[in-house]
Amino acid sequence: MSEPFTLVFRKGFSVAGPQGESGELAAFSDASHQLALFWLSEQADQSLMLGYFANEESLEERATRFIEKPLTTPALALSEAVAQQLREQDSPATLPSFEGIFGTAFSGYLVKPDSEDESDQLMLFYTADYRSELLGVFDAVEALQVLTAHYDRRRSQCLLC
Repeated sequence: MSEPFTLVFRKGFSVAGPQGESGELAAFSDASHQLALFWLSEQADQSLMLGYFANEESLEERATRFIEKPLTTPALALSEAVAQQLREQDSPATLPSFEGIFGTAFSGYLVKPDSEDESDQLMLFYTADYRSELLGVFDAVEALQVLTAHYDRRRSQCLLC
């Protein structure tokens, strides 16, 4: 049986997140020191998974980016039940996997488990204008890195952004 995740920090904010609501950033670590970061909004349906990280430096960089530019920080939605559980526990047995949609179904990113693989590998897709492209198969840390780099590159080339 795997060890539970332990709380690294909780930082409360009176105004933050994409909707400018109150909540907290919470980071958890497992026995192998893999880190996960969440925005746990007081409006539980606005809570987000900000990603998995290999070290505290990259986690802190993501936390800072989210606080300074929440609308341009890739994140995946959390269910209300999961968000509430994470708000209440300092040592959850499990954390949600890094899967879901960033953007919309017509223009954005889809992260889902690799159906061909029994490991924790994730398939990362980019979709635009009814076309979908597989960006690769990665672990959760790599999937976030590739998604963020691809998204930032697209944004820097956009004349409307």
